[in-house]
Amino acid sequence: MKLKSNEIEIIRVYDAPVKLVWEAWTDLKHVEKWWGPRGFTLTTKSKDFSPGGKWIYTMHGPDGTDYPNIATYHEIIPYEKLVYDHGGNEDRPKLFSVIVSFKEDRGKTVMCMRTILPTAEEAKTMMQFIRQANGTSTWDRLGEFLIEKTQNRAVFCISRLFTADKNRVVEAFSNTEKRESWLLPEESGLSVLDCDFQKSDRALWTVKLKGMKFKARASIHFVAMDSMETRI
Repeated sequence: MKLKSNEIEIIRVYDAPVKLVWEAWTDLKHVEKWWGPRGFTLTTKSKDFSPGGKWIYTMHGPDGTDYPNIATYHEIIPYEKLVYDHGGNEDRPKLFSVIVSFKEDRGKTVMCMRTILPTAEEAKTMMQFIRQANGTSTWDRLGEFLIEKTQNRAVFCISRLFTADKNRVVEAFSNTEKRESWLLPEESGLSVLDCDFQKSDRALWTVKLKGMKFKARASIHFVAMDSMETRI
């Protein structure tokens, strides 16, 4: 289905069965562990997960600001589709509608979330707000939650704010020579054997650290060079 000018679409593929992804979306004990941008927490006032039912909750920002939310469910097809309206509170009309579809493909789940706003201008404003609030990290958090559930591995995230434009940071990370100058402490040594983010799915290094010499390897799962989003 072609995306309209007043719509925003997010597609993610998770290495988890559709049943678990659905439960992560619908079971409050799971939802509270990943819902919202990184740094946010969630408090639920009430939830009626049925057509016509409402989920009333508050998002707590890292700066202490509270954001009231309400979702009104319209269509629920277990493991396949979820349709709801989203608004700030019960005293004003909905802000937008959301259609989320789930499809399992060879053990993985394709999640497609389509947000429908009243106008194209509002959709543009919403996209800007999502970027500013780091809203896409919500779906990273969902992926991390699913990894912890399926692989029994802990996941952590490192984030930094640099006083440099995006192109310089991308270059420092993707250029082999420049990466060697900062990736490890000054007293250590780093030799890159294979690390081309755009051509390969792996990275190999020889590392010298505190009198020891060893090889390190990383598997590269995802790279978006325009935003320098890399998952290894």
